[in-house]
Amino acid sequence: MDFNYQSIGHDGVAVQAGDEQLLVRFKVHSELSQYKSKRDGIPIYDDIEIVEILNPGEKEPVIVQADEWIKRRFPKQYEAFKKGLDHDQSGTPLELLFPSSPSTVKQLKAFNIYSIQQLAAISDSAKSQLPMGQTLVDKAKAYLSKASAGQSHHANEALQAQIEQLKAMIAEAGITPPELPAVTNERRGPGRPRKEKETV
Repeated sequence: MDFNYQSIGHDGVAVQAGDEQLLVRFKVHSELSQYKSKRDGIPIYDDIEIVEILNPGEKEPVIVQADEWIKRRFPKQYEAFKKGLDHDQSGTPLELLFPSSPSTVKQLKAFNIYSIQQLAAISDSAKSQLPMGQTLVDKAKAYLSKASAGQSHHANEALQAQIEQLKAMIAEAGITPPELPAVTNERRGPGRPRKEKETV
């Protein structure tokens, strides 16, 4: 994982592409102080703040000391840590993408993937370790693509089901639906009068 210490925004908050998908946990680690232990003749430990940073789909986190740059890079997680709270990972729950497959959700969480956004952004190495990785990633990207276009993945499915149900009811009743006028994409230019039908 690349730690670019120059990636600090104009507002003083450290930024880096993809940070919003990382799993970040601050902890306190007790480390033996060689100097103090030798000086006092007994084991002396210092409490040091560390951070575990994990890419979704990876098993092993990057563990580094939580210096000032790291604290500015992940301010929300650090603030939650200082308050004794767990910072919940933001994103769309996997359950919305796989409502009828809880086993898939459980498998993804075992790979430290907790949201649809994280699944769509996993690395190639993580994708290769995940069963049907490419298929799952493509499905997540399709979901997010439809959402960003202002379309609801599940609303479209429900609407299509309603349309099919109405078609079946109409066919069963023996009703012929009225013919709808054709919709054209023709646009009139500015000041152009509406075209009148020719009379014979």
